[in-house]
Amino acid sequence: RIVDSQSVDSIAGMFRSFGDEILIDWNVQEDGAPVPATGEGMGKIPVPMAGMVIRRWAEAMANPSAPLAPPSLNGNGSEELPTPTEPL
Repeated sequence: RIVDSQSVDSIAGMFRSFGDEILIDWNVQEDGAPVPATGEGMGKIPVPMAGMVIRRWAEAMANPSAPLAPPSLNGNGSEELPTPTEPL
């Protein structure tokens, strides 16, 4: 498959935008030094790895994990059961 310079620039721009606008944090290192979680960092990693990062993010957005339990409305962590005052 032939890739022209315009396609390469477009892909590089997509990686840069993803890194600057969506990527929050990661644990990627190059020669023992952390690679910044930015557009510049996305440009430093191999193209297949950058593509995988974006694919995995897209999969996570399309298939989110189950929702957490609803938060307490009164600030308590869980509902207290009433204490019986009469014998049962």
